[in-house]
Parts: sequence; structure tokens; C-alpha cells
Amino acid sequence: MLLYCVFFSVTIGLMLPAGYCQAGTEFICAGVRYPWRRNYECCGRRLYNRYTEVCCEDGQVVARHHSHGTACCGAVAFDSRWQSCCAGHVIYGAGLGCCGMKPYSKRNATCCQGVLSMGLSGLLSQCCSTQAYNPRDRICCEGRLWPRQTGLQCCGPELHNSSSQFCVQSKILAEPRKGPHHLLCGEKQYDSRTQTCCSLYRNPTPNPPGLGCCGSPGNVVHYNLSTAWCCREKVQHQVCDTQKKCQTPYGLQSYSSPSMECLNGDVVPHEYVRKCGEAYYDSRALTCCDGYLLFLVPGWTCCGKALFNHTSQSCNGEIREQSDVRRTLRMCGWNSHYEPSSQRCCLNASHYGQSYTAGYTCCNGTVDPTPGTSLYGGQCCDGKGYNPDTQFCCSGQIMNHEGWQRIGENSFLEETLQSICCAGEHFHVSSGETACHGTIPYNPRTEVVCEGMVHAVGMGHCCGESVYNPETHVCCSGYSHPRPNVSDNSTWLECCGTQPYDTADPGLRCCSNRLHRLPHDLLGVSHRCCGDDLINTHTHGCCSSEGQQVEYLLGTDTACCGHMPYNTSAESCCQGRLHLGRPQQKIVECTVISVKDIDLQAACNHSVLLGQLVGVVAAGGYLEYTVRKWPETWTSGTREQFKTQDASVEIRLHACSCPTLTPLQDYAFWVSRGQEGHTKTLTSQLVSPLYLASDVSYLSRLLAKCQH
Repeated sequence: MLLYCVFFSVTIGLMLPAGYCQAGTEFICAGVRYPWRRNYECCGRRLYNRYTEVCCEDGQVVARHHSHGTACCGAVAFDSRWQSCCAGHVIYGAGLGCCGMKPYSKRNATCCQGVLSMGLSGLLSQCCSTQAYNPRDRICCEGRLWPRQTGLQCCGPELHNSSSQFCVQSKILAEPRKGPHHLLCGEKQYDSRTQTCCSLYRNPTPNPPGLGCCGSPGNVVHYNLSTAWCCREKVQHQVCDTQKKCQTPYGLQSYSSPSMECLNGDVVPHEYVRKCGEAYYDSRALTCCDGYLLFLVPGWTCCGKALFNHTSQSCNGEIREQSDVRRTLRMCGWNSHYEPSSQRCCLNASHYGQSYTAGYTCCNGTVDPTPGTSLYGGQCCDGKGYNPDTQFCCSGQIMNHEGWQRIGENSFLEETLQSICCAGEHFHVSSGETACHGTIPYNPRTEVVCEGMVHAVGMGHCCGESVYNPETHVCCSGYSHPRPNVSDNSTWLECCGTQPYDTADPGLRCCSNRLHRLPHDLLGVSHRCCGDDLINTHTHGCCSSEGQQVEYLLGTDTACCGHMPYNTSAESCCQGRLHLGRPQQKIVECTVISVKDIDLQAACNHSVLLGQLVGVVAAGGYLEYTVRKWPETWTSGTREQFKTQDASVEIRLHACSCPTLTPLQDYAFWVSRGQEGHTKTLTSQLVSPLYLASDVSYLSRLLAKCQH
């Protein structure tokens, strides 16, 4: 039985399929149906494999490199966790900005209209035309920098005092301001506490309270707001006489039904109403191509379901530029196209596309003008585009930089110290708040913020939601405990979950954040962790993978396949999977084990290489992992530079006996002595994931014991 899903969006009176639906035995991608396939999703109107491919913003699909990639850089996938995209090129390093053709870090540089200023962090600076400046001591007025002075604000390119002067259309008025409650009505001042202003006058004049304005410019009368209303620019004492009403974005609008139509929230003359499929539309603004409604472009005609300019383009199944056959346009949705080198594609939920250039930004499928932005420079605020060099988003409102100081990433402080915007959220200043901790405003001179909790202390360290003194207490997973009173340095405290413990105490053992205390009569018995349990290694074993540990009773025919114990006389294991039947040849077991579970003898018989797994290829029954090295390795407790000068090294693991490792995870690879620098490809049978900084410190102390 097929299950059908229907998504609709109303666009100019037309019902169109929007988004996609996974419907039991099929996918529906923007109206196109596909058979259901595991691990696939929709990308525009086609399917893609979300593990081996990336869906780009224009609906195109590109292949991941060695299963890496979270975003698109031109036609190449890149991993935004450790790479960046600049001018169509993938750059090593996460979170880098692009200034023209040059990548840069916002932590030590600022880009203003393509000009890069080094030494001034973009997280705290602002741009004044092409100049970067610190808003704490300077202010920018229409491209001109001024020293910051208390009480002065911008009026065009100049500074003025708003308490004593008026600024109108970027010019300072000659007449001084009469008082703090006086405002302008045209060119005249009025007291806002006792008067109102009617702006319909050619020369607006202040009016007494209770009176409204009605009419048109040059023909305005006053009326009593409590006894009359303004209808069709005339004062009426009853409801306007209308034949029909049309609900428009501006309220109810009356119209005459014989000559007008109410169409999609607008009153349209009857002669301009056309039909496209089952939808009616205004032919002055739209056109119909093959049953699809498109915005009308003067001089353009239909090419299938898209529009093209017949004077400069040709339509032969696809739209191409006549002047340059090499300049191929890519489709943008089902209705439009764009030129990738100078344009971007904006898609809405119905896969309706619009091309746009620099100076515009796509937000929720709508293109907004954002003057001054580069092709990738605009940002969105509650569905509206803005220029982050001159504006910021606060609680869904777009604000200008003028009158505000940048105090952090997407955080601003109003110069009047009345409001503060923290991580895009607006707050009124009530107790001297001038800094942000995420979305929490606080006073840095008198307060400390810990996990959203504000503490009234001038200085302190956080432990969870609390403040603690690290000289007298130790913090473990948000809980503080008094430090032991010892006179020497023999006590090495670490945390086990929420509890501190002395790692030198042979009676204590931490297993997966669970602290165990051995009975006195078992102190000489060998134990190890298996998950959060402590097992006796003379009677039990532990099978482990990166995510699970399972203990088992020791036996002659028992071995591990990842975290699964199995009978070697009846089964075989390859890449963490069990198969019926004994293996044809004996395979040396490969173990993935926590560094805290490695015994001292194994540690002392190996060197250890630390690095991040960044790639893998299969080669003759082995998996060769590319590992980006950490700068050091340890050998029997002695730190030394790894002898190969390459930034990465190949670690060779048996494809069957070793479980599959996780990309981009840090590991300690235990390498047999003598391999440290003689070859770029090393073999390892013992691998330890490194999840926490405590894993590395434990490893260092473990290897240091090999000297004793």
C-alpha cells in the first residue's frame, strides 16, 4: 500500500508541491517521485546519499571526499569543522573569513569592503568605509571617523549633541532644541507632552490632543477622534458605503465588483486577470510558462518552465548565452537559471528559484536588497536580509551600527547605555550591564555568569552554575569539593564523574565516571575497567569498541569481535562483524581500548603516536588510515619529536581484526619499537580513542612509570 504525502504552498493563487516527503515506499522531491532508498534524502528535485554526497544550496549534489564534507565550495565538498571556503577554494582551518580573494581569521584581522586590516579583531571591530576601527574610542559618521565623545552622535558626516540640536536629513538645524520633550513637526518644534503633529499638511503644524487629520496634502481638515473617522480622505460620522471588501495586507479595501477582482489580497482590474492551470493571476506582474507562474520580465519569453532573454540567450533544451557558448547557465529551481561565477541561486520551499548578485541576500527563499554586501556577505534576520558590516540583527529587528558599540560576536551595546543586544537578543539595561555571556547580559565589574546563572561577585571561577575558589576547592562536573590538606605534591587529583580522587591511591579506580574502591584483601589482584564496571582480569575479560564495552568469562575458545564476545571454534570476525565458520588462518587480534584500561607492560613495550584520523583507503586486506599528527610522541615516558617530518602519517590496521575507526576522532596509536621514524607507514594492533584532556594526562603519567 502506497502512502502519499501532500505539501502545499500558496503562491500567487497557485497550489504547488513544496519540499519533499518520504512516503513509505517512495520519496517525493519537489513534486518528483522516486522509489524509497535507505540513507537517501531529497536535494531539490533529486535524491542524494547523505553519507557520500552533499546537497548544495543551489540544489546540486557533489561527492564527499573520503566521506568528509558538510558544505559546498563551488563544485567541491568541504568539512566546515576544520576547513573554510574562500573564492571557490577550500582552505585548511575552520571558521575563516574571506576578504576578496584572501582568507583570514576574524580573531586577528578585520575585512572592510575588500581591504584587510591586520591586528584588529573582527569580533570587536567595525568598519567605516574601508577602515577598521575600535568602536570603544571612535565613531563612524557616513564614512568619516571621529574621536568618541560623550553625548555626541552622528548627523550625516558630522557630530551633533541630540540634547541641544536637531538633525534633519543628515543636517544640523540652526535653531537650538527648546527642551528634552520637544520634537519636530516639519520644521517647527512642539512639546510632545501636550501636542500632536499632523504630517499631511504641506507645512506640518502641531495640533492639540484629541484631533486627527483627514484629507490629502494641501487639503487637510481636523476632526475629533472620539466622534468621527476619516473615510476616502473625507470626515465621516458613519461607516463608508461600499459594495464589496477585499482583505489586503493593509486592511479591508472596498472595490466595485463589475470592473475589479479581489485576487490574492489585491484589487485587480478585471481585464488583467488571467488563468494558469487552476490559478488566477495578475498578468501585469506574472506570466504563465508550461503551467508554472513566473514573475514577468519585459522582453523575456518562456523556455519550458523558465524564462529567457531571446535577444542574448538561446533555448534548445537548456538556456545558454549566445555571446559565449562556454558560459553555461545552471538551472535555479524549476523556473530560473544563474551564472555561478557572478550569481547565486535562491530556492524557496516549492523549489522556485531566483538568481541574485552581490548587493542582495537570499533569506527563506526570498531575495532582499542588501547594499554593499559581497556575493556571500549578506546575512538574514527573521527572514530579511541585511549587511553585517553596517547592520546587526537583534530580536528579529535589523539595527544600524550607528549609536551602538560592538562588544562581541553578534553582541552590541547602545551608546546611551539603555539597551544591550546579546547574541541577537535585545535587553534593557537595568543594573549596569555592559557585557554578554551568550544571550545573558551582565555587569563585568560586579557579576560573574556561570551556565546562565548570574552571581553578584566581582571575580571568580565557575563550577557548573556555581562560583568556586580553585585554590581551596576542586570542581568535578559542576560540583565543587574541598581540596585535601596535604603538605607534599604526592596527591594528584582527578575527577571521576562528580567525585575527586587521588590517582596514586591503589584502592581507587575510576571507570566511565564511576568511582570504585577496592576492598583491602583485593588490592594485589589485577583489575581493569569494563564500561563503568571493574572486573577481575584473572576471571573475566572485556570486549570493547569505541562506544560499548561488554565483559565475559574467560575461556579457551572465547575472543572479542569489537564489543561482542564470540566462540572462535564456531565463528569468525571481520571488521566488527561475526560470520559462521572458523577463519581459514589465525588473525592477530586488534584492540580498541581506553588508555585508562591499558596495562603498564603493554604501554612500556610500545611507542605511542597521537593524531587525528583524517582519511582511510583499503589496500590488500588492510585499512590505511591517514593520521594528522600531534607534534609529539612518547617513548617509555620520554617526550621527543616524531622523527618523520611529514605533517601526517599512514597507520596500517588489519581490515578484519580491527574495528572501523571514526573519522576526525583523535587516537593514540600504539606502535612497536623501531617504527618511530623509519617509514611513513606504521602498523598498530592497539588503538586508544582520546575523548578528553584527562585521557592525555593519564597517558603521560602511565608512560612516565616505564622509567621506574
